[in-house]
Amino acid sequence: MKKIYTLAAFAFLGTVSFGQVTKMASPVIKSSKKVETTSPVQKAVVAGPFTFGASETWTTVINDGNDAWSVGTAAPSGSFSVGMGAITSTTAADNFAMFDSDLLGEDNNGTTPQNADIYYATPINLNGFNAVAVEFQSYYRAFQGNCYVIASTDGVNWTQVPVHTDIAVNSATTNPVLTTANVSAIIGGSTTAYIGFRYVGTWDYAWMVDDVSIVTLPDNDLGLLKGWQGDIINDYEYSMMPLAQVKPMIAGVVVENQGGQNQTTTLSWDVLKDGVSTGTSGSQSITVNVGEMDTFWITTGYTPSANGAYSVAFSIPADMETSDDAFETATLTINDNLMAHDYGAQGAYGWNPTGSNSALANAPHAWGNLYVPTVNQDIYGIDVNFATGTSSGLYLLARVQQVPSGGSIQDPMTTITQIDYTIQPSDIGSAITTIVFPSPATLVAGEAYVIDILKVDGTTGEGFYIGGSDSFTEDDDFSTVCYGPYGASSAVNYFVSWEFAPYVRANFDQTLSVPTIDENGVAVYPNPTTGVVNVSNEKGLNNAITVFDVTGKVMLTKVASTATSFDLSGFGSGVYLIEVTNEIGQSVQRVVVR
Repeated sequence: MKKIYTLAAFAFLGTVSFGQVTKMASPVIKSSKKVETTSPVQKAVVAGPFTFGASETWTTVINDGNDAWSVGTAAPSGSFSVGMGAITSTTAADNFAMFDSDLLGEDNNGTTPQNADIYYATPINLNGFNAVAVEFQSYYRAFQGNCYVIASTDGVNWTQVPVHTDIAVNSATTNPVLTTANVSAIIGGSTTAYIGFRYVGTWDYAWMVDDVSIVTLPDNDLGLLKGWQGDIINDYEYSMMPLAQVKPMIAGVVVENQGGQNQTTTLSWDVLKDGVSTGTSGSQSITVNVGEMDTFWITTGYTPSANGAYSVAFSIPADMETSDDAFETATLTINDNLMAHDYGAQGAYGWNPTGSNSALANAPHAWGNLYVPTVNQDIYGIDVNFATGTSSGLYLLARVQQVPSGGSIQDPMTTITQIDYTIQPSDIGSAITTIVFPSPATLVAGEAYVIDILKVDGTTGEGFYIGGSDSFTEDDDFSTVCYGPYGASSAVNYFVSWEFAPYVRANFDQTLSVPTIDENGVAVYPNPTTGVVNVSNEKGLNNAITVFDVTGKVMLTKVASTATSFDLSGFGSGVYLIEVTNEIGQSVQRVVVR
């Protein structure tokens, strides 16, 4: 079910439907995070490091198309890749290798395939070294390309090993990142080993490599790289979930063979609550061959039954490198009312309205998430963090839209509920703003909903930054959904694969819609409001109602012996005082009109 919704723009594991997206700068203001995982074991250098200086001999080959690797010190210079800058490798001043896919693809608007190799022309003797890897410094920004290390025993027949497979569209590695590719099964023990690099794509950004070595690996080394406490294949992984929405936990873990021999071992798992075992655990035998990576999924059979922070701990028996023999997933916090994908407002995400992406910033666009409830439940509001950089007075819409059953996020959706909202100074920064809908809306079990915050027309030059997080596995399930001009030729639609989770949480707290009744039997609601104000009359008294603005000017008067309502939208947004006097006494309540 789930893939129907997310694959309209992107395919799983980062393969992009390329007509659907556009190259752009990252909308992220945050510290960088590690994007490549390599074995922490000590390695001995067998050969190298090989640089791209004049004394080294590298051969370039064009497999398809017209574009080739280059060697030099110049940075990428395509219209989009120019912003990357050159790789800051150890010997970058003495040349590095680069495939500037963006520059090369501009000549034909990306219509010609790009497939090219660069390899070290001198054979390397690896006699006696069966467990080996190619280790190099790399810098790559992804759009629609594939990066490979290639290896051969004759320099003619090559086997490719993918690298940088976890880089999201429009994201980049650190500069540089030390990258390792296990080539034991290809050239381990060979007396005529060849190594190189292959780029395959069409009008990507750029890839740069330098300082290449062949290093030894331990014979027996499995690494647990990452994992999930939720099913990201057929469902979504949540960071928070109301107790009413709990479901059996399905967990997964990625295991990589980082050694030189095929490995069969026991993978153990344990469901934790607040860091302590729930008593639900198990194990299974797994096999991972040399140089391979596999994901193993566990149906735990455990359903949380109380509020708390739940995770799954995975482990394997100790091998020759023990630092990555255990992994604990991020937590699922079961609570009373909130459903979320984020782990707090750890960063700020948005387009700079005065920067290079001002066109994106000024266009209508939205940040949000996909939610699929387990049972029917009424949503009463949205919790949002409006990050620093957001403009006070910005006009927004908070929305809940249902994805068509069997359809995708790019099909017309049905608006379930929405409310407009104007940013106040107190909303910006670390504050959490709860936006209450005019009336609750029912989310139906098994249906998918996009819950987002939309910056609408007429807000040119104003900042719209959303809090969020990317510290764990927040968007591995493609649950982040953003609306805007991100398609080919700036086509406007919904798109996924953003590599972070915005702080836009579904709030099922039914007390949000219940007005507070004072001792005079009067309740004034909703607050804030878009204009219409309701005044209850629980005791059936004669209520004399007077509305004042902040200067004390009388804006409206009314007498009612039953519940009543009136519309303040014609007076403009601002703060109003609602005075209600009856036989019991007088009450005054402050109401904000958005």
